[in-house]
Amino acid sequence: MKAVEHGKQSANGDGIHMEEVVPFLGPGGADSPERGAPADGGRPRRRVADVGEEFAVDDAVEAVGMGRFQALLLLVVGTCVAGKGATITLGAFIFPGAKCDFNLTHSQESKLTVWVFIGVTVGSFVWGLIGDMAGRRISIVVATLGGIVMSCAATLAPNIQWLSASLLILGFTMAGQLTDLAYLLEYTPAAYRGKFALALGLAWAIGTTGDAALAWLIMPAYGWRALVVVTNIPYAIAVLLLLLVPESARYLIVKGRQDDARKALDRMARMNGAVLPRDAQLVSPAIKSGNKKLSLNGLFEKSISSLSKMFDCSSLRMSVLVMHIWVVGGFIYTTMLLMNTEVHASKSSCTGDHTMPLHLSDRNYREILIVSCADLVGQFLPLLIIDRLGRQWSMFALFLGAFASMLPILVARPDPTASLFGIRAFAQSVQLVVGVYTSEAYPTDIRAFALGMGHTISSIGSVGVPLVAQGVLHKYGIRASIGVLVALLATGAAAAVGLPIDTTGKPLEDTVDEGGRRKSKAHDQQSEQLRCVSISSSKAK
Repeated sequence: MKAVEHGKQSANGDGIHMEEVVPFLGPGGADSPERGAPADGGRPRRRVADVGEEFAVDDAVEAVGMGRFQALLLLVVGTCVAGKGATITLGAFIFPGAKCDFNLTHSQESKLTVWVFIGVTVGSFVWGLIGDMAGRRISIVVATLGGIVMSCAATLAPNIQWLSASLLILGFTMAGQLTDLAYLLEYTPAAYRGKFALALGLAWAIGTTGDAALAWLIMPAYGWRALVVVTNIPYAIAVLLLLLVPESARYLIVKGRQDDARKALDRMARMNGAVLPRDAQLVSPAIKSGNKKLSLNGLFEKSISSLSKMFDCSSLRMSVLVMHIWVVGGFIYTTMLLMNTEVHASKSSCTGDHTMPLHLSDRNYREILIVSCADLVGQFLPLLIIDRLGRQWSMFALFLGAFASMLPILVARPDPTASLFGIRAFAQSVQLVVGVYTSEAYPTDIRAFALGMGHTISSIGSVGVPLVAQGVLHKYGIRASIGVLVALLATGAAAAVGLPIDTTGKPLEDTVDEGGRRKSKAHDQQSEQLRCVSISSSKAK
């Protein structure tokens, strides 16, 4: 096989430098040296990605394969996710601290918590639309900057009204990062999507565990307000790192921005030591999602269009069951998040000192940190089963694990630390797997919207979390709170079993038309549906 050379000119004063490019035949290929090895003593050779004369985004991602670009993107998105995880954990310390700071009752503390969930609920829906209309990266940048501003505003709160408003808007901006998973997976080869999504979950666990450790170090000496400021550090780093990566090529091509999509893919290929053939043409999906303007009217039109595609008759069953799993997983996880601190923070924990209103013992902080480490364990549980059992049965198995962790509290009422650890780990795993399932089950033009709907529905359901994690806990005890979770968990396990498809190993689709017909690279489903329509018409005649 003859080497293909492309001339790449660079003015250096001495003449013209030619960069040699060779086809890539895989490890040990006859015409291909080791990746990155010099060609005949010259500059490193770049492999030509085999995409054919015409290629889709998915072809380029698969042909170029894994490399430094995906590693950088994982670092960028992972830093952002770590900041979000730290912010979520922050609430578990803000609420008891504010309760002492402003002398709140249990009921007032629960209402303060609800404001965050209202913000997340509204934000999840709105940012999901923005992610599909304005782009994945820009929505993450704007939301992250907004989160920094509003968290700092919360530290200046002189009264409960100011703090409530700050937490409401903070919840709204925090939801803007929900497109991070779609952004990452759209540049990830199919064989690595599950593992990369779980790696992103590991970043979340680092954020939640790290914030619990910081609370132990900072709160006893400086209070909850100082903890809020320090928690913004990952967000600030994430904003800077986001400048290093391009917009999602899948988003760009669906929006009809073919040249920009090609530039993004070329950038990915260069970072991975490859090149896309210059004469190969990037093809757009048969149906574009349209460039609706980012306005209230545009958001409304996009939401109606996306809802009709997501809940059309061919996807209705799957969408309803997936959304229910989002609710159950989110409710159980968030309940564990709040309960972790609430079981240790009682009225006697308040010091009366405005500077440091909440006092927790070293043992309290240690047990809180132990339970927070469940997020780290929760990242590795799906790694063992997500590809072996598939997405669907992995969720069912994880729900069973959560139920097993609840039994000791219901039967023997021991020290709750171990049980809370297990429940939180399994609930975190469920959220990871359902996030992967959602990203794989829906096409590019509504993928961010589907993820946004998952977070929105989960947040709506989680509005009742303060009632269970704070109200029921303080009034009836931990057994009553766990009993509520058992009943909810049973419905989640049933929903997992009822899912109509398993997305394991399936290629990502680009678009879906108003009739629910999905468009992938080869349009296999469209061809099959057209064939069926043709047969039906012939029979009718």
